[in-house]
Amino acid sequence: MEEPFVSIIIASRDRKNVLLETLAIGCNIIKDQPGEIIVINDGDIPIEIPQDIFTQIHYLENPGRGVSSARNHGASKAKGDILFFIDDDMWITQQTLKKIYELHKDDFLKNNAIVMNWEYPEKLQKDMSTKKIGRYILRSNYHTLEGRLHKKIDYTQPLLPINGIGSGSFVIDKKIFKNIGGYNENIYFQGEDIDITNRMIKQKINIYLSTEITCFHNQSDRLDLNNFLQRTEQGYQSQVNSGVMEMKESKVQFYQFLLPFVSTLKLLYSLTPNIPFFDLITFRLIGSLSALTYTKAIRNGQS
Repeated sequence: MEEPFVSIIIASRDRKNVLLETLAIGCNIIKDQPGEIIVINDGDIPIEIPQDIFTQIHYLENPGRGVSSARNHGASKAKGDILFFIDDDMWITQQTLKKIYELHKDDFLKNNAIVMNWEYPEKLQKDMSTKKIGRYILRSNYHTLEGRLHKKIDYTQPLLPINGIGSGSFVIDKKIFKNIGGYNENIYFQGEDIDITNRMIKQKINIYLSTEITCFHNQSDRLDLNNFLQRTEQGYQSQVNSGVMEMKESKVQFYQFLLPFVSTLKLLYSLTPNIPFFDLITFRLIGSLSALTYTKAIRNGQS
């Protein structure tokens, strides 16, 4: 097979089942394509990947150094001219690779970077509608990239200029990636996208969103309150430590007053019936708990 034109780089930490499902889909997509998949384990426990099934996977260890370091490590081993960073729960499709190949062939990626559009898989969205935390995510529109961007996407434009990247589905030429210095390895979990975006803008690298739905974000293991809040807290802590997020002091003081009541709020959440009639109460509780995890991250960063 010819040398890969694209290297799909997946950093993963303690999500073996989700990762293996992603790899099964990815390997099926690239089996007859000039592409490769690089998996970097950022967790402390090695991931057993059946090599007889996943023959196009290069597995690397990078335990506990953080997602930025893991992605840089993967990029350093990439054979492709194009780097495609995806989350360990992001499913690619034939449409994904076709779009990237077209942009690569037209030399569009020589001076531009791309974020591929995504949404949650249809089956996952149906499952979410039966769960309290799932309905909260759906109502907040966090199950789509459009919702995460907090702005309407103009789908009449195949390539829409945007002012930031999302590493869950990020495409960049390897030379550009090296020139901007890769990811900031001092940012270990979340906030690295803001940092690398700022450096790309300084070097006049344009960022576009490929508006077609080409990827599916399978966050199926985030649908209980504790996992949802744990990931939220990790993200906030990383961003606070990196100095890319802050909260007004008046809000910090208000939520600090409520921190001792986290267990009470969780209890109220568990006691609220799982029916849409009570969603208003449930959503308020989830929103308050999310704000409190942010406040906790700020307080930890100040201590």
